[in-house]
Amino acid sequence: VMASPSQKKKEENSLKAVRELISLPHNKQCIECGQKGPTYVNMTTCSFICTRCSGLLRGVNPPHRVKSVSMTTFNEAEIDKLKKGGNEMAKMVWMGTWDPRKDREVDSKDEQRMKDFLRDKYERKKWYRDPGDIKKDSSSKSPETVSTSPLPLPPSKNNNLTSSSTSLNKNPPQPVIPVLSKPNPSTQQKEQKSLLDVDDPFVSK
Repeated sequence: VMASPSQKKKEENSLKAVRELISLPHNKQCIECGQKGPTYVNMTTCSFICTRCSGLLRGVNPPHRVKSVSMTTFNEAEIDKLKKGGNEMAKMVWMGTWDPRKDREVDSKDEQRMKDFLRDKYERKKWYRDPGDIKKDSSSKSPETVSTSPLPLPPSKNNNLTSSSTSLNKNPPQPVIPVLSKPNPSTQQKEQKSLLDVDDPFVSK
C-alpha cells in the first residue's frame, strides 16, 4: 500500500525534526561511547546513539527500544518526547550520581566492559537520579541565578564610586581652605583675650 501524500509529508517532517535534534551540540555524539554522528534513537531513554551501541542496548534487560533515524518513521508523540529529552537530559537522569573521583570511565572499544557498563547503568540503575529531583533543583536554582546575577551590579557600583571619587577629589580643596582659614582669627583672639585675662591679676598685684 502506497503512502498518501499527506502521510509522506508527515514522515518527511518527522525525519527533519529528528535530524534537527541530532544537530544540537549535546546530541551530536553517541551518549554511550561518544562517537560522532548518531544514527539511532533510543526511545527508552530519549537519547541519540550510534549503530554499535544500539546493538548493545538491545541486549540490556529489558531490551531498549531503538529506532534507526533513516530507516524508520517517528510520530508526533515520539518527536515531543525527544524534544523534552535528548542526551543532556538522559545524562542527568542515568548518570546523575556519577562521580569521576570514584567511578572509572569505561573503554568504549572493549565490548564486554561496555556491556557491563550498560547493565550497571540501566539494569542496576547504579547512577540513576529521579527526573523529579532534577526538575526541582533546576527550578530552585533558576530564580537565584536571575536575582543574584552579578553582571548588572558592578557597572553601577563602579560608576557611583568613580563619580563620588571624582566629586570627593574636587570638593576637599575648596571647602577645606575657607573652613580652616575662618576659625584661625577667632581662636587667636580668644587666646589673646585669655592671656590678657590671666595677666591682669598679676599686673594688679
